Amino acid sequence: MNSLPQQNRFCFPDSLRGLAALWVFGQHLWVDRHTEHLFQLLPSGVNRVVFQFGYLGVPIFFVMSGFFMAHSLRQTQVTWRSFQSLLLKRFLRLSPAYYVSIILAIGCAAIAAHWRGALYSLPSWKDWLTHLTYLQGIFPSSVINGVYWTLCVEFQFYLVFCLLLGVAQWLKQRWEWPQAPVVVFSIAALGSSLWPAKVLTDTFPMPGLFLPHWHSCLLGAFAYWLWQKSCPTAVFYGYVGLLGCTTIATRSLFTGVALLTAMGLVWVGSRDRMGTTMNWPWLQFVGLTSYTLFLTHEPLLKLLFPIEHRWLGEGVAIDLVCIVVNLLLCLGLAQFLQCWVEKPSIRWSQEIPQKLGHWINT
Repeated sequence: MNSLPQQNRFCFPDSLRGLAALWVFGQHLWVDRHTEHLFQLLPSGVNRVVFQFGYLGVPIFFVMSGFFMAHSLRQTQVTWRSFQSLLLKRFLRLSPAYYVSIILAIGCAAIAAHWRGALYSLPSWKDWLTHLTYLQGIFPSSVINGVYWTLCVEFQFYLVFCLLLGVAQWLKQRWEWPQAPVVVFSIAALGSSLWPAKVLTDTFPMPGLFLPHWHSCLLGAFAYWLWQKSCPTAVFYGYVGLLGCTTIATRSLFTGVALLTAMGLVWVGSRDRMGTTMNWPWLQFVGLTSYTLFLTHEPLLKLLFPIEHRWLGEGVAIDLVCIVVNLLLCLGLAQFLQCWVEKPSIRWSQEIPQKLGHWINT
């Protein structure tokens, strides 16, 4: 496996995450019709690409998840004990910022309801339970924040990825089969294509599972392995070709964007430019705060825009001012949470499982 310089190694992937976060931000402007006067002024094509299609930032995030999973687990030997430790690490990594954002979302919704003179009902205990355990997409629950379903999917990605990696490593050692990892993940890739190909519905075998989006995560993992020369070129491009055919047949923009993202990673990596391409300070900043920005922007926008429009009035100029001001406010909050919640959670995810394992062993 190639060993590339660590400094600025992932500027391009981080920039893609920043662009994805901004795209999703734009989509929520469209869905909630926060800037209607601006939408009426802009050409329909611009509205579609910049705002309406902003949900396509999600497949970029999913591809990035697979890419970084493959990187973070590249030297990990998955056993039953390490599997438990990995899940605990993932939980500690994601949950603090997520839980803070839940409180923020409820607070914003309550204030917005009070501003409108409406009543606000707090989430039920079932809503709390499903959200705190990343099961809100699987079990019926009220929507606290429209983006949270992706965290449910992301946690499942990690769980299944670790299981597959453990199976592949066991086969490799038990049967002295060096090709086991490629074979195991190739079988998973073939199975994952059944959902984007519409052979199986998105709700099969039940709603809220990761399976309809699994192909996007695997694309990111295969892109990383190809970059590191631990995956045959034919396997990656065979998978890309298969998903490309399904994209054409089903006209799936979601799968198409996932494919373009994975191929972009491979193209940039093959030219040894992963640490230099799109290394723009402003975009690196957005990429650094992309997780907390993704979690917090929607409830904040739903609170701020109605208040601003009531105070400032309506119009294209007002819409533009509100977009800039609210984006800066969202980025400021995201940076605050990144520094005071996300960074500590990264440290906790490394320290606590290690200390817990040491305590169990002694």
